[in-house]
Amino acid sequence: MANMSRMRLAIVVLIILTLGLSACTRSASTPPPATDEGLPSGAQSETQATMDAVRSAILTQTAQALGDTSATSTPTPLPTSDPLISATPEPDQPTATTEGQITEYTVLPGDWIFKIARKFGVDPQAIIDLNELVNPGSLEVGMVLKIPASETALPATDDGTGTPVEGGTTHVVKSGEWIWQIARLYGLDPQEIIDANNLTSPAMIYPGQELIIP
Repeated sequence: MANMSRMRLAIVVLIILTLGLSACTRSASTPPPATDEGLPSGAQSETQATMDAVRSAILTQTAQALGDTSATSTPTPLPTSDPLISATPEPDQPTATTEGQITEYTVLPGDWIFKIARKFGVDPQAIIDLNELVNPGSLEVGMVLKIPASETALPATDDGTGTPVEGGTTHVVKSGEWIWQIARLYGLDPQEIIDANNLTSPAMIYPGQELIIP
């Protein structure tokens, strides 16, 4: 606002002085009454120089006022806010593969639980429990069994349900027993009992049968 007032004042002063100088010029161009003493030419030169100096000063002052106005009228750039940085979503953490994925297996001729368990590297009892087998020693050909994922190595010894019996003896098969159970009882690999007894169909043992325990 102060700069605008200064500019207006300078313009008004310039107009007044211009009008005054024009009047002086017209007065100077009219020949004065004849007198015995005329105006010296040096005085006229000094008057013209004074007018030029005043005009130059006014123009300079006006230019300065206009320059100040331009400077103040220049809009100050507003501070730009920092660009928003969108948060990059973190990649999802890998989820653990669910253990216990199930595979289906169709029983073939000559298959029995321990053989199937060994083929898939799982505990035979896991297959029995998953399929709720009442008589795991008797599997039907074409029967579809659910096989759990391999998690642990096959147990080589008894799981604590019985005390291992020393080998070099015989075992009388009881109702509901099958090779794998008997092998666990003695802490043996079922294949050892199969080989010692030349069993062609280890799934077909029967109650009262005597098995050699190596």
